[in-house]
Amino acid sequence: IQRWARGLRDNCKGLRHLDVVINNAGIYGAKVDVKTVTEQDMLQTFRTNTIGPLLVVQQLLINGLIGGFGGKTLVANVSSKVGSVDDNKAGGGYPYRASKSALNIVNKSLSIDLAGDGVTCVLLHPGYVRTSMTGGQGLIDAQESVAGTLGVLQSSKPLNGEWYDFKGQSIPW
Repeated sequence: IQRWARGLRDNCKGLRHLDVVINNAGIYGAKVDVKTVTEQDMLQTFRTNTIGPLLVVQQLLINGLIGGFGGKTLVANVSSKVGSVDDNKAGGGYPYRASKSALNIVNKSLSIDLAGDGVTCVLLHPGYVRTSMTGGQGLIDAQESVAGTLGVLQSSKPLNGEWYDFKGQSIPW
């Protein structure tokens, strides 16, 4: 990620600042239960779903590509309603659920720590989308999800430190 951000800064002629960053990292990881989940299952999912988005923001900030004198930046971290403690009625899904819940608190801290630098950080739940990750299951297609989440980002809703689904509804923590 460090090398990527430096390369973005150094090799993209004319790129001085990013107005919008959408961190859409997501793997479900192993389908395990409380008796079979391993440390490796948890770590692999956390690396992609939690640590990756944090380090992307960190390196873009360090390389002067977001916030600061370049202007305001909107960072949208794609989470999942499955990461809501309040909404967890089914249990299970330990690696994915925990990694998305951790992303939520990372985003909340980023929204506080970077507000003074002109960086707004919001969480987005894209919905239960028919993709390869869901095995083609889901309630909506990718186009509806993208249109909805972009609509949230373009709305007049307060975004910093908030969490919305693709319909613009607040999600309980």
